[in-house]
Amino acid sequence: MYKLIIAFLITTNIFSQEILSEKNRAEVVNSVLKDRLNNLLPDLMDQSDIDMWILISREYNEDPVLKTMLPAEWLNARRRTIILFYRNKKNNTIDKLAVARYNFGDNIISAWDKETQPIQWKRLVELIEERNPEKIGLNLPKAPKNIDDNEWAARLDLAACYRMVAHYGWTSVVYNHITLRIPETDTFLINPFGLRYDEITASNLVKIDVEGNKLSDSPWPVNKAGYVIHSTVHQARSDLHCIIHTHEP
Repeated sequence: MYKLIIAFLITTNIFSQEILSEKNRAEVVNSVLKDRLNNLLPDLMDQSDIDMWILISREYNEDPVLKTMLPAEWLNARRRTIILFYRNKKNNTIDKLAVARYNFGDNIISAWDKETQPIQWKRLVELIEERNPEKIGLNLPKAPKNIDDNEWAARLDLAACYRMVAHYGWTSVVYNHITLRIPETDTFLINPFGLRYDEITASNLVKIDVEGNKLSDSPWPVNKAGYVIHSTVHQARSDLHCIIHTHEP
């Protein structure tokens, strides 16, 4: 029995020594990321027949693909984040550039000097023109099969509005609402009751009629009491497409 306990303790001690610290784990993750960017990404771009790939994201509303490109020490995007990959198949090279004032770790290098070109979008245009790609890949969300393009565009706009309001602190936990009329319809979108504004996405918004009855298959309820104000305004003013109710600090 004693031998078994001693053996167990020795085995546990050996395995515990193999657990890396947070710093060392980050080094491993960044090493894997470097290999993917330098070796896997060029092959994927060649297979997709694109010679430039542009990823654009906003803080608190990140493209999930972009998160896989960030250093292990980063939690999310910063302000507006733009990454540009350019594949020169003839020379077998790949440019990994950030249209930002700082490097993204050791793998993606800053390509924007704000003193020389103060506008980030114009710098992106310059980088594209300098490389003159034949085909550019962009990440664009597609509407689910049960949602038409008109409604999906409205969902994207409203989700972004919720995130903006959350960013500026104009929220009260899960209370208050922002509603949007789906263009050319008498149906509306509202936040699922129980989620914070920074958890709202285009997909989890709930479609309702003017009375607040759910029209979409959603596991989340609608706060009808909170919707009363919106319903009244929407019925009285069909020209007001979006209504925001906030509790500012």
